[in-house]
Amino acid sequence: MATRTDPGRVRPHNQDCVHTNPQQHLFVLADGVGGHAGGEVASRLAVDTIDRELLRSTRRKRSWPYRTAAVPNLRSLTEAVLAAHRALLDRARVHPELKGMGCTVVAGCLLEDQCLCVAVGDSRLYRLREGRLEQITEDQTLARRLLSEGFLEPGDRRLARYEHVLTAVLGGETQPEVQQYRFPLQGDDLLLACSDGLSDMLSAQQIAAIIGDAPNPDDAARRLVEEAKLAGGRDNISVIVIGPRQGAAADGHAQT
Repeated sequence: MATRTDPGRVRPHNQDCVHTNPQQHLFVLADGVGGHAGGEVASRLAVDTIDRELLRSTRRKRSWPYRTAAVPNLRSLTEAVLAAHRALLDRARVHPELKGMGCTVVAGCLLEDQCLCVAVGDSRLYRLREGRLEQITEDQTLARRLLSEGFLEPGDRRLARYEHVLTAVLGGETQPEVQQYRFPLQGDDLLLACSDGLSDMLSAQQIAAIIGDAPNPDDAARRLVEEAKLAGGRDNISVIVIGPRQGAAADGHAQT
């Protein structure tokens, strides 16, 4: 798992936070909203809470009779994300200056031949297979809802104004709907988790070409961020690239 995060070329601060835990086969990416200070706090707090809750969950599993699995499942991933939602609300109550903060999140766990993923907001997970890039998650935006409910048609120019209006976010007034995904992995599949600072700057074709041509996940992550900045870098840019063979990288956060 290779991670990289960058403030981009326009914004002076980075409100994204990324984290991997190879021991749990876990990856988490959060994109903060609600202003500079609030966004940074929200994304960091969400990632820390998710990681902590999943660690507790797997420790409980190891203590159960006849249960040896020590990796998250969809239920524990969802519960960890909802715990992060509550943590953001609690922090905002104690610190009124952070009122309105929130974040999107995509978090996943790699099993032997499949990936489990949960997501809130418009941070994305992609799978690259045989040169074809497939978006696994769905953006929880007003544009997507208007399309799915038939109020607007694909190609309608009015969609652009709703593409970044989120219908679900951690820390919002209502509990978010947590998307759940379980999908198979093949030997040469590559995964990409990213914030909208990447997906807004580069097309699916560009992303697929960069990942497919890179010799390893580290180089792919570096090149994705570089190309997104060259394309304008209007937002913070964060990526997690997961190759077909898991390395022994150390645990860690990234937020710069």
